[in-house]
Amino acid sequence: MSNAYSTTLTCPHCHQAFDATVDRTIDAETDSDLLRLILEGTYGQTTCPHCLTKLYADTPLTVTDREHGTTLEFTATTDPIVVQRTAEHLMATIAERSANQQYRLVMHFDDLREKLIMLKSGLDDRVVEVMKFAAAKKRREIKPNETFDRVMFYRRSGEGFLVFLDNLSRTVAEVPFKRTTYQAVKARMTLTGSPLLVNGAWVMQYLEKHPWPMD
Repeated sequence: MSNAYSTTLTCPHCHQAFDATVDRTIDAETDSDLLRLILEGTYGQTTCPHCLTKLYADTPLTVTDREHGTTLEFTATTDPIVVQRTAEHLMATIAERSANQQYRLVMHFDDLREKLIMLKSGLDDRVVEVMKFAAAKKRREIKPNETFDRVMFYRRSGEGFLVFLDNLSRTVAEVPFKRTTYQAVKARMTLTGSPLLVNGAWVMQYLEKHPWPMD
């Protein structure tokens, strides 16, 4: 069940502060309505009472998905001190919990949403991150004049896509996500341990120790 609390937000438009109720935790099984909002990308929408600007309440959140044995910790900040403290807390939690439960640390809402989409799609995020890395590398080779900031995994009408986004989160291009490729890459990868951070930096570290798993 969601554990809501009151906090103070600041409107980015009029810079006025106002009180809002936000969630501290979400259980994917019992809080299905809140989970749906995250997957739709509309979770946390609120309105400034002073200027009526619509904004997102970007606050820390823990999402537990027991069906897939995963807890996602969203820091809502890239502040290295906050991230480090959160990581240390998770490491202590991991030492006390079941080995069957994995934990992931994310700093941006889009990453939280993406991780949940991967879970609901039955995908290992480590494999998908390698595929995203490979897609970005290939795109830069065949489209050297095209500019994109990152690659994200999305689903639409039951189908998966790797979407290339610019720094304003606008779609530059997209390619189909192929399950056959996913299965082939997964079979070639050495998937051990349960890293807290699984992102582009993790892929670079993985490739320093293991052979390239793509054709």
